[in-house]
Amino acid sequence: MSRRGPSLNAVSALAGAVLLAGCSLPFGSIPASERNADSPEVVRDEERGLLTGLFTRAPRDLPDAVPVPMREAALERGYGGVILRATGVAPTQGFYDAALVAENDGVPDAAGVLTVALVAVPPETPVDVGPERTRLLLTAAYLSERELRDIRALRVVSAASSVTLPVPARPAAPPSPAPDLTVENIERGTF
Repeated sequence: MSRRGPSLNAVSALAGAVLLAGCSLPFGSIPASERNADSPEVVRDEERGLLTGLFTRAPRDLPDAVPVPMREAALERGYGGVILRATGVAPTQGFYDAALVAENDGVPDAAGVLTVALVAVPPETPVDVGPERTRLLLTAAYLSERELRDIRALRVVSAASSVTLPVPARPAAPPSPAPDLTVENIERGTF
């Protein structure tokens, strides 16, 4: 039995791998000495940002986040801290990227109240109002015990209202079971 050589499938796979390997080359791989700095086609590496490639969009100026009306807010104890949840109702459909943003650089006031704002980015073009369920914005933030050290309450401020929520008390550790120190257990060594 003689071998004829590589099969057609193996050759096709190798050719495909070589072609696809060329796709991973960065588009800006022209040496700096050959680049023309005044050319509009050349994008400097520092202008690229984190995402680069064939499908990367050009940067655009997006609208700033604005306060939105709040429906409810709750503060609940979580593992090693608290979770602040807030639900907002956008005035129209299309609002996105809702967030709870700490004011005053995250420093609480003299009374230990940290103020956060419920904000979202509005749509670039006007859109329909739509039913309320299509305009709900859900957001949450986690604060660790270390971050809560100087905080007594959290005030959530929105476009229409504000609410102050006291930080729930840290749960007490369960008591350790006391050994059963009876004379019988001591004599048996089972305490």
